[in-house]
Amino acid sequence: MADVSIVEVNGEASLVRSETGEQINAVSGMAVNEGDVLNISPDATVTVSVNGELRTLPAGQTVSFPLQLDFTDSNTDDEFAVFDESVDELAALLDGVKGTESASQENGDFLDVLAGEGDILESLEATAAGLDGGAGTGGGSNFVRVDRINEDVDPVGFQFEQNNNNNDDITPTEFSGTGEQAQDISLTLDPIGLTNDTTPTITGITSDIPGSTVTFTVTDSEGNTQTLTAIVQDDGTFSADVPNALADGDFTVDATVLEPTGNTADGSTTGQIDATAPTIIINAPGSDNDTTPTLTGTTDATPGSTVTLTIADSAGNTQTVTAIVQADGTYSADVPAELAEGEFTINASVTDEAGNTDTDTGTLVIDTTAPTVAINDLTTNDTTPELTGTVNDPNAVVVVTIDGNDYTATNNGNGTWTLADNIVALLAEGNYTATVTATDAVGNSDSATGSIVIDTSIDENNNGQTVTFDSISNDSGVAGDFITSDSTLIFNGTVDLGDNTTLTVTVDGTSYTFGTDPELTIDGSGNWSLDLTGTPLPAGTYAVVATVTDEVGNSASTASQNVVVQALDAINDGNAVDMGEPVVTVNPPETTSNDCGYWRPCFNNA
Repeated sequence: MADVSIVEVNGEASLVRSETGEQINAVSGMAVNEGDVLNISPDATVTVSVNGELRTLPAGQTVSFPLQLDFTDSNTDDEFAVFDESVDELAALLDGVKGTESASQENGDFLDVLAGEGDILESLEATAAGLDGGAGTGGGSNFVRVDRINEDVDPVGFQFEQNNNNNDDITPTEFSGTGEQAQDISLTLDPIGLTNDTTPTITGITSDIPGSTVTFTVTDSEGNTQTLTAIVQDDGTFSADVPNALADGDFTVDATVLEPTGNTADGSTTGQIDATAPTIIINAPGSDNDTTPTLTGTTDATPGSTVTLTIADSAGNTQTVTAIVQADGTYSADVPAELAEGEFTINASVTDEAGNTDTDTGTLVIDTTAPTVAINDLTTNDTTPELTGTVNDPNAVVVVTIDGNDYTATNNGNGTWTLADNIVALLAEGNYTATVTATDAVGNSDSATGSIVIDTSIDENNNGQTVTFDSISNDSGVAGDFITSDSTLIFNGTVDLGDNTTLTVTVDGTSYTFGTDPELTIDGSGNWSLDLTGTPLPAGTYAVVATVTDEVGNSASTASQNVVVQALDAINDGNAVDMGEPVVTVNPPETTSNDCGYWRPCFNNA
C-alpha cells in the first residue's frame, strides 16, 4: 500500500483501526494503515497525503484504505469515472472509447462478459502486451485500469504507486466500494423523557448498517455540550452513556450516523433532568387513644402523587397504607387495622415523576388506659371548702363537679390533686355528692364520686340546747346562787350527744376535756359531771364555762358562771371558823334535890 497520512482535519473525523477495531479521533500527522476506515463528519473535510501528494476528502464520507487500485500510467478523467459510476455507466463509457475496428470488437466482447457470466480477464489482452494491448486510445491505461477491478474493493480506497500529475480532488460520493449502489439509511433515537439520572443512557436504532459510528451531541439546560459516539450493533441498535452529569432542566440530543457509502442519517430527541427530591413531613402523631388513627402530613410533591405510609410496631410487624397528595400539599390516611396499645414507628415516603424519593419518620403511641382518680369525703362548716383527692397520672386534667358546677383542680404531680378554698360557689348547709374526672393527654378518662357535708350549726337535733352548766354539789347558800362554803365541789350539767361533740369544762382557766381528763364524765343521758372533790378549792370566786364543739368546728358555750367558795365568817370580823371536829367536855354533875324531892344535874358552864 502507498504511504498515506492525515495532513489536516477541519472539523471532526474519526479513524477506526483495522487491527484492533479501536475508534480514535483523526488528527494531523496520523499515519493511515491498510484496512483503516476514516469517518468524516458532515461538516468536516480531511486532507491526506498519498506518497507525498495531497488529496482532499469531502465532508460526510466514510473512506477505507485497502490495496485496491494501482496507477502505473497517467490517468484521465474518463479513467477516474470508472470508479465513480455504476456498471451501466462503465459499459456506456467503454462503448464510447475511440479506436480501431478491432478495439470496437473487443469492447463488445467485454460488454458481453459484463452483462452475463464469465471472467472479464479473458476478454482483455494481457497487460504485458503494453499500451497496444488494450482497446481504445485513451492514454494507454484504460484497460490496465479495468484489469485491477478483479481485486477486492473496500469502500472508496486508493492505492497509488505513482502519480501522473492528476491533482484533481478525490470525490468518492455515492460509491459503495463493493460495486453496489448506495442505500438509504435511517436513525431513530429512543425518547428519554423525565429522569433523575444526570448521566442518562442514550439509545436508538438504525437501518441495517452494523459497525457504523453514531455521533451524539448532548446540550443541557445551561448550554453545556458533550460529544460522544456509539457503534451500531448487528441488530441495528446502539447506546451510549453521557459521561458528565447534566444540569437540572431540559436537554437535547442530536445524533448522526455515517454509513460506508457516505450516506448519513440524523436524529434527535429531548429529555429533562430532575435530580431534586421532593420534601415530605409527617405530622408527629404523638400519643392517641384511637387504635385506627388518621395519619397526616405535607409535601411539595406534585398534587396527585402517592405517599406511602408504613406503620411498624416494636416487634417489626407492619401495615402499609397510601395517601394522595392534595392540591394544597397535604395528605392523610387512616390506619386500616386496629393497633394494639404501645409505641409505633411511622415512615412516610413520596417519589416524584423523575424517581426522586424523600422520607420522614414519626412516632405514634397508642394509649387506651385511663388514669385513676378519687376524691376525699369531707364534712365541714366551710361553705366554700377546699376539696382534695388522688390521681395516678401527673399530667391528667382534673375537673370537680359539685352542685351542677364544674371546677378545674390543680394536679400536684405527686399523685394528689387540690381544689383550693374559696373556689367552689357558696354551699348551703346540707349533703352534696361531688364528682371528680381525670382525663389524660389522649382523651382517656376516669371518674369517681365523694360525699361533701356542709354543717354550719352545733345544735344538730335542733332542740335549742347543746350544753348547760346546772349546779354544784353543795350549794350551801341560797339554792342556785352558786355560793358555797364547800371547797370540794362537783360541777354538773348536760350536753347534746347527737352532735358528735367534744365537751370541755373550764374552771377558772383550767380546762377539763371529756375523753382526756378522767374528772369529766358524761352518762348515757347526756349528763356531765366534773368531780373536783380530790382537788379542794381555796376560798374565792371561780368562773366556770362549759363548751361543746362538733367535728367540723362548730361550737357552743355556756355563759360564764361564777362559783363562790366562802369561809365561815359571816360577820366579817376576820375570825375564821374552826371547821375541825368540836370537842365537848362534860363534867360529872352535882345532884341536888329540889323542893319536890326530884334530883337534877347542875352544869358548870364556866
